[in-house]
Amino acid sequence: SDWSSDVCSSDLASAQFGYGPNAPSYLGGSTTVSLKAIVAEHVNITVTNPVVNFNIFDPTKTTNGDNTVSFTANYVMKNGANFAVCVASNLFAAPGLSGTGTNTDVIPMSAIEVQPMATGSYISLAGATDDCGLPNGVNILPKQAITGNTASATGSFNLAIAPVTVRPDVYNGTVLLYFQEL
Repeated sequence: SDWSSDVCSSDLASAQFGYGPNAPSYLGGSTTVSLKAIVAEHVNITVTNPVVNFNIFDPTKTTNGDNTVSFTANYVMKNGANFAVCVASNLFAAPGLSGTGTNTDVIPMSAIEVQPMATGSYISLAGATDDCGLPNGVNILPKQAITGNTASATGSFNLAIAPVTVRPDVYNGTVLLYFQEL
């Protein structure tokens, strides 16, 4: 009787620790798998009224654009970083608003003026400096600190064309709306 109770308790103890004839079988070894998650910094800019038309009736006077451009920038960035939002002459396009057809006239970028936050004075893109580090740029939202990792910034601006001497035509061009981490 002593012998059978010793055997039963011994087999039970062996099974609980993975040994003995009733224990599950595990073959092989183990290792660790490293995990790495990367959240990339990014920004998404949504623009309302991205087309501005100018009806120049008197080229000796400044002509305001027909609407206010508004934007929202949603971003994921490092806490404590800084950013700015700027409008600049488009470095990747023609140096102004180009005439159509055989007309070679150009409304130069130096004639484009920006009114940050759609209030106050207009500032010429010509020779302007901004927090974004772009030539011929104007701050729409000056340098700001980021608090938290995700947020959004909103703003608006108006555009105008200073007096120009060009022939009657349709002139097309672009400016850059730029969000820059500083």
